[in-house]
Amino acid sequence: MTPLSQTPTNQIVQKSKPLLSLSMSELTLQEFRLLDIYLSRINSHKPEGRTVIFSKGELESVLGVKKINNITLTKQLENLMGRVVKIPDPDVNGGVQILSLFEQAKVLPNDSGIPTVTLTCTQLAQKYIFNIENIGYIRYKLQSAVNLTSRSSYSLFLYLESNKYRSKWNIKLKELKKFLSCDKDKMYEEFKYFNKYVLKPAHDDINTLTDLRFSYEPIREGRKVTEIQFTILLSKNLEGKTEIFMEPMEPRKGRSTDEREDAPFDPALESLRLLIGEEITSSQMQIISDLLEAGGYTTQSEKETKLKNIKNLMAYYTDQKKQPIKDPFNYIRRCIENSEKQADDGKGSGQEQTWSSINYDDLEGFDVYGDMDKC
Repeated sequence: MTPLSQTPTNQIVQKSKPLLSLSMSELTLQEFRLLDIYLSRINSHKPEGRTVIFSKGELESVLGVKKINNITLTKQLENLMGRVVKIPDPDVNGGVQILSLFEQAKVLPNDSGIPTVTLTCTQLAQKYIFNIENIGYIRYKLQSAVNLTSRSSYSLFLYLESNKYRSKWNIKLKELKKFLSCDKDKMYEEFKYFNKYVLKPAHDDINTLTDLRFSYEPIREGRKVTEIQFTILLSKNLEGKTEIFMEPMEPRKGRSTDEREDAPFDPALESLRLLIGEEITSSQMQIISDLLEAGGYTTQSEKETKLKNIKNLMAYYTDQKKQPIKDPFNYIRRCIENSEKQADDGKGSGQEQTWSSINYDDLEGFDVYGDMDKC
């Protein structure tokens, strides 16, 4: 048995690839949260520890709520235990297993009278939960998953997490609707409604509440949207290290307001953007701000000082080359990453390092005037 209190604060969910198909099941958002909490508490190499026990108070803390009604929680646990789901069988090509995930899901007072939740997976479900290296899995922070406010946001988050290694890819609109369980709703047959009520809210939810930042672009055949192109912009790995995947794209001229990825106005970010004085978008400025924070520059004043030094470095290069830098965003990004690398290598240490101490040749091999294909 695994008490919740014995696990670290920064919980990690390890979910097998077959379990991702549950996005097309009838599980509710709250049932997905309970499943993820269970997966974050087990040792995936010890099936004998398939029973997880934690107090209702600990559950409320993880979910960030003051109080969960006992009757509501009992009903959710009963529904979770009673769910019969279809999961791809990794041992049979094209095969499917129909099973229940949990044989025990209850909330009862313990010996001290404290309401306690007990979850035990079924024998059949074990092969999708324990020793799953051979069938593939993804790992993500529990807090990211439980923060999401809708089932569509949750399902899209898992889809993006499982595909983010691709950086940029297309998916058929029909396939995406099916994965998000929106394919049977007639209202979503028109893309504008699917975009307005599913995609855009999920985009805002994920970009705001998780460590993942992405953009999406509708791909048309004629006037009809047939595919969605996803681009991962930024992600933090499980150790909290910021990873840049792609630079954000400017909205194409002529796109409708519904399809734009306009970031909300942020005075602090706008101040930094104006300080740089280059063609930097708000979404690019957000990524720059995140990178600075990852490097230890957390206050507005520290960020402004760092960017002023970068601007001086840019002015030096421009003066030397007698031409402007073609891609200011990628240049600034590389400057920040170079600074972090120096700190990691012991050449500098976060706040103590100043840009005046950086050798201008440190970025040798980085074509600040070219097409930035290396980025």
